[in-house]
Amino acid sequence: MPDATKQLTNPHVLTFERDGQVKSLTSDWRPFVVERDLGSKSYAFVFGFEADCGTEPLDTADIERTSIRNKFIAYLSALNQDVPRQQFGAATFLIPFVTTTRARMHSMMELLHRLDPGALGKRFLFKHIPSFTSFEKPAPATGHMLLEPWQRAGFEPFSFAE
Repeated sequence: MPDATKQLTNPHVLTFERDGQVKSLTSDWRPFVVERDLGSKSYAFVFGFEADCGTEPLDTADIERTSIRNKFIAYLSALNQDVPRQQFGAATFLIPFVTTTRARMHSMMELLHRLDPGALGKRFLFKHIPSFTSFEKPAPATGHMLLEPWQRAGFEPFSFAE
């Protein structure tokens, strides 16, 4: 991580420019690095998790309102400006979205795909975990979040283990 980032009050906050204004972006959980041994060691920088409980709309006409679409656009703006590499020194920058239903996860993936992110779409990972109030039983805490593949919009699933 660059020394300048270590000196920041909130180094986990991405700062980027959008529509001529300085914007910031924080995930719902702090960033972390996953060490992978795929014959040789490699590292995946994960910008925390975006935890979606279905309380935000997928899309809205109001660009100031929080929505999944506006989050995607913010992340794409930061990625297009190479902010993750500049701020964190991260060649790999993954953005996992976890939601509570398979249908919501697929709707989010379709929305990202419609935004036509190109190769940057590979960086967005999707998984669903049922909420405690759901009829669907959540998986036990086995490490499946990192061991089982994550879905991607328009790309093959991503696995931290492969």
